Amino acid sequence: MDLNTEALIDDKNLTTGLLPKLGESAPAFEQQIVEAVQEMYRNTCGEKCDAKGEWDNYILERQKYYDIIKKGSSDEAAEILKNFWRNNLGAIVKEYATYSQLESKESDRLERFANGVCRNYRIWREIYNQPTEVLKTPSIGNPWGYMIDGVMIAPKACRHHAGATNLLKLGRKNRRNVFCEIGGGFGGMASYLLDKIQNGIYINVDLPESLVISAYYLSCAFPNKKVRLPGRGEDNFSRITKEYDIVFLLPEEYAKLPDNSVHILFNTFSFSEIPFQALEQYFKVSDRVVTEYIWHNNMDRSGVINRGFERIPASKYPISNKWTQLFKHFDLFHGLDGDYVECLYRKDF
Repeated sequence: MDLNTEALIDDKNLTTGLLPKLGESAPAFEQQIVEAVQEMYRNTCGEKCDAKGEWDNYILERQKYYDIIKKGSSDEAAEILKNFWRNNLGAIVKEYATYSQLESKESDRLERFANGVCRNYRIWREIYNQPTEVLKTPSIGNPWGYMIDGVMIAPKACRHHAGATNLLKLGRKNRRNVFCEIGGGFGGMASYLLDKIQNGIYINVDLPESLVISAYYLSCAFPNKKVRLPGRGEDNFSRITKEYDIVFLLPEEYAKLPDNSVHILFNTFSFSEIPFQALEQYFKVSDRVVTEYIWHNNMDRSGVINRGFERIPASKYPISNKWTQLFKHFDLFHGLDGDYVECLYRKDF
């Protein structure tokens, strides 16, 4: 296995990867999505949520952006969403460095980003042996990354594609698989998943502030799929799982899903960031809602405090005895140097 990244390191690859990449959606079509996202946020942002945890401070730090999406014109909201990769909402996409750190040419971050992305690409290519082209990121939100083989590799592209590929293997043929993600971020892993499933459903359970971005991103990326946004008075959750292709739910709506309505539940990097009581509730609901698998990739180290919140180690998650752990291993891209573990659980019958 040759994981040498030196051949991929070139300043031009980063310079080109940071060039503007605005989308090509028709203005009217994209404007409709922006207006729908604004309506969703206005109707949901005031809801009390016990699942914020560490994200409570992230939201406060970016409140002015959310206020514009809530109170501003559709043109003002569109300007934010069309550039979310590059403004302060872009914390949701970063790995190894932020866009502002790369744009201002902070030498240590430039080196860390280039080495990290190239190393991850080498690992991904060795394990999955697919053409670089499959990692391509839609030009939605003005994305940025690092150029490899003429393809812009977004910060988490290798991780997201690997996760989606593994999740697809858990699904069954000849049925409409229902994949549910707790904390879907901007929709990166979901986009690779949705690109491959022909007859399936993707559900994203997240805070209104995160749903603003993922709803915009995935609605633009998959204009032919039927999307359900919260905040429109929809309360027939049995119908929701049958009639939509992409479903966005608030944390409190997850408990309203019917029994045995989700086949595969997954989460990356955020179970540890929510309060224990909220995490306990998620797993309690999952005992009833999820039929087959829970897959997650999260921190497993005690004593980590970020923005005043102490993260919960993965080994202490309140998973009931209804689930059998099939494996636990180090994160593919962090390896022994990291403190993240990937775990798969199967439901006992």
